[in-house]
Amino acid sequence: MEKEELKTKIDEALGSTQLQLSEQTWDKYLTRTVAGIKDDAEVTDEFITGEVEWLKTLNGQLHADVAKENNAYKAALEEKLKADESSGGTGSSGK
Repeated sequence: MEKEELKTKIDEALGSTQLQLSEQTWDKYLTRTVAGIKDDAEVTDEFITGEVEWLKTLNGQLHADVAKENNAYKAALEEKLKADESSGGTGSSGK
């Protein structure tokens, strides 16, 4: 099976669900998955459903992890700015 054919089957199964994965991530995923398919007959509806569920989980977890890191960074930055203000610092202006 070719990567493009598998991608089409997955896109059809996803329907209106849009994953926010980079082209590089898609390419590596498809390359790995296609390499494991010995016979096109293995690519059943059940196989595609399993792959779609995995991709949805991966996509959701990836974005949750990024949001968590972003929120932690913002909280740390706010604390630093508050500490700078309370110590008479001028923040990031350097004056």
